[in-house]
Amino acid sequence: MSIKIEFYGLKLPEITQGMDVVKIIVDEACKQIGCLNDGDIIVITSKIISKAKGYIININDIKPSFKAKLLSKILGKPAWEIEIILRLCKNKVHIIVPIYETLIKLKIHERFSVSKENALRLLNQDKSILLVDCNGRLCSDAGIDSSNAPKNYVTYPPLNPDIEAFEIRKKIFEYTGKNVGVIITDTEFSITRIGSIDIAIGSSGIKVSSRKFAEIDIYGKPKFGGLDIIVDQIAAASALLMGQTSEGIPVVIVRGLKHLLINNEKERVSEIEISKYLLRKTLIKTLLMTFIVKILLLFFRR
Repeated sequence: MSIKIEFYGLKLPEITQGMDVVKIIVDEACKQIGCLNDGDIIVITSKIISKAKGYIININDIKPSFKAKLLSKILGKPAWEIEIILRLCKNKVHIIVPIYETLIKLKIHERFSVSKENALRLLNQDKSILLVDCNGRLCSDAGIDSSNAPKNYVTYPPLNPDIEAFEIRKKIFEYTGKNVGVIITDTEFSITRIGSIDIAIGSSGIKVSSRKFAEIDIYGKPKFGGLDIIVDQIAAASALLMGQTSEGIPVVIVRGLKHLLINNEKERVSEIEISKYLLRKTLIKTLLMTFIVKILLLFFRR
């Protein structure tokens, strides 16, 4: 049996604070793809939700504290940016990633940019990434972003994206009578590769993961895996249409995955987040065990 999956990118007008994003999505879907259908999955960038809900900050209004200014000198980040990050994450900074030297050595400005000058300017302005706690979710630089925002403004993601997704799904049903799934996405950098990828930060009405851990494989063995993050897979595929710069496609309609829709509101992206306590504990054990193994290998090499 063959399965057909379709992805439709929706171009939207410029979103500003106070706009009804859901009505705009519904109206534009009717204009561009013949309206929404039962079983559609609506993939939405968090950026347009932030703009509509007013999750936006004028950096000229930010007065960096002494703490932010000090960290700015140490980390090579703008003081206003550090001040915003500390406010949003309530000082819950977990990991500092000093990316500048690594990216320079990888020649990212020469290999992966059409403008070497712009790339170098950006690298020199922001030399570190802060992994912080965003209301229970680990994210880089508190998710603040200046791209596709007015000059001197930055946006930050919804503090509770699962709730935002639920409200959008509910309003779509009120407007259209259609039962859909909703995924809210954001972009995160990769630690092991050069680049970034779109992930799901909130969802409603859709299976989050495949829940097939330890299922039997074709040889009758339990598989150490099978727990695919379905919403991340859909988010990444949708990003092929959305892009990251001037494409102007902040919403993607996915068809052909109706079987993934559910009515269980307990299944949300927040349910698969690993607690920061467990992450910290695992990191400490990882460093300790790595050190022990390296010492043993060094000893037996002699």
